[in-house]
Order: sequence, then C-alpha cells, then structure tokens
Amino acid sequence: GGSTMIKSHFQYVKYYKPVGVTCTTDSNVRGNIIDSIQRNGYSSPHRIYPVGRLDKDTSGLILLTSDGRVPNAVLRGINKQPKIYKVEVDIPIHDRDIQRLRNGIIITTVAQRDNKAKKLTQRTKPCQVERLGHKIVRM
Repeated sequence: GGSTMIKSHFQYVKYYKPVGVTCTTDSNVRGNIIDSIQRNGYSSPHRIYPVGRLDKDTSGLILLTSDGRVPNAVLRGINKQPKIYKVEVDIPIHDRDIQRLRNGIIITTVAQRDNKAKKLTQRTKPCQVERLGHKIVRM
C-alpha cells in the first residue's frame, strides 16, 4: 500500500508578543498584532487570528491561526485551559497584597472595538496566588 499525505490549508503561527503590541486584528489600531508579525517577516496567504489574547502591557507566547476550530477547542467547554500568569513587579509584594489578589481586586482596562476605546471596570475572580520571590508571584 501507499501512503496518503494530507495537506493543511490552515496557518498556525507561534509568536512571542512583545510589550506594546495589542492582540487585535483591527488594522485601525496602532501596534496591532498582525502589523507586528508582518514587521517581523511573516506573511500569511490566509487571514489569521490570535487564539486568546495577551494584554498590551505584557509579553509572552501566543498562537495565531486561520483555523477557526482552534479557539473553540482550546478556549471553551471542557477543554478550556486555565490562564496562568507570572508577574514581576518593581516593589516588594506583601502577604496582604497576595491575600487581596486571591480574593479578587478591582481593575480598569480599555477595550477597543470599531476604533472606539471604552473603559471597563470589574472585580477579578478569586484565584490561586503563589509567591515565587520577593517581587514575583504566579497566579
């Protein structure tokens, strides 16, 4: 017998997002992730989308794909994965700060949609917080 090769028409891109890049495909948003990967030499024949997002002020590995099945398979339902953050700050973290983070804190962020910015304020969900150092925690 022979072997059968299946050629995928989907694109899958691992990208280390630097601080300052916004995880949006909206070309009207300055510093969007698509412009950033293109400046780094990647050009896709298909439209690709980030799977999830990283905040503008953070860096880290993110997957982009043209395969619409991936976000649903990874981010929803029984396959949903927890978000884990390693946070380093420039001042010492006290036990009371860790307890506040565990209980949930109120944050304000800016959502961008249709070239409009909207401030959103909400309490974070309670979470596990582990001290990794004097100024570092994993959440």
